Amino acid sequence: MIGVYQGALPASADKRAWWAKCQAAKRAAGDHAAIKPNECGDFLSQPHVQRTVTVNISDDSSPVVLGLMSYEPATWQIELAPGVQLRKVIMAGYHQQSVTGVGDRQIDVYTYERSECERCVQKGGHFYSYQQVPAKMEAAAGLKAKSFQGNYTGGRYVVFKGMQ
Repeated sequence: MIGVYQGALPASADKRAWWAKCQAAKRAAGDHAAIKPNECGDFLSQPHVQRTVTVNISDDSSPVVLGLMSYEPATWQIELAPGVQLRKVIMAGYHQQSVTGVGDRQIDVYTYERSECERCVQKGGHFYSYQQVPAKMEAAAGLKAKSFQGNYTGGRYVVFKGMQ
């Protein structure tokens, strides 16, 4: 099971804070005055950005039930080593999620915003956590988690034989 609040931005993305982007835009327009309250509303109300989380799975000791959770929109890029068998894929979160690299498997989805992908089946309710495995995830998986990795901002994870 892997949980993040948000995935990683592409290397080319502008990673400055909203106020720094606002100040830069003002300066580019010739205004060098300090930022005033309520002046940067456009920078505060930016849409949620689709970010990426990559998961490399090399554990081929038994079929894998893969649980993926993110609050923010995420594209989960799954890399399977030869011999790895996916038994089930579950995506959960608040915003829309998508996944690549899982072949023709059904993806059970528990998100508040509808997550539309070719093999996605939207289930009831939504949940996520980057601090622990939620009971709802274990119920959706039909088993207790063997391992959990979580971070506020996640970029790349590995699942290997013997993890706990």
